[in-house]
Amino acid sequence: MGGKSPMGILTDQDAAMRKALLTSMPEARHRWCLWHITEKFCSKLGMFEKYQDIKDDLLYAIYDSLDPSEFEENWNNVIAKYDLVDNGWLGGLYREREMWVPAYMRHMFWAGMKTTQRVESINSFFDGYVNKHTRCMSLRRVL
Repeated sequence: MGGKSPMGILTDQDAAMRKALLTSMPEARHRWCLWHITEKFCSKLGMFEKYQDIKDDLLYAIYDSLDPSEFEENWNNVIAKYDLVDNGWLGGLYREREMWVPAYMRHMFWAGMKTTQRVESINSFFDGYVNKHTRCMSLRRVL
């Protein structure tokens, strides 16, 4: 990329990856994959009797909050409603919210990406725009 770092990069929550990115691309905005986080809901919260309600309310807070203050209000309402104040996993996620909550990243262009594409392939995103025969010069005209 001509010595330039990307403006943003999307990964899972791997600590070694985070450290490497801070060192090698300090100006890039590092974001965590939402799929990896929400996929852990069952293993981390599934023991609660009202698991499905907790999950639904957390997903609402995550995906439907338009700005950081709205997210914090929605998140804190879920934590209080289900008495999850002592849940260490949720507490850790909240402390790192700027790494994964969409409301904290609305100021950046992510081309619709919020996952590392394990579930939804990045290839399908670009289908119809590029294929194996597309030349780089052709892409310049599109961009």
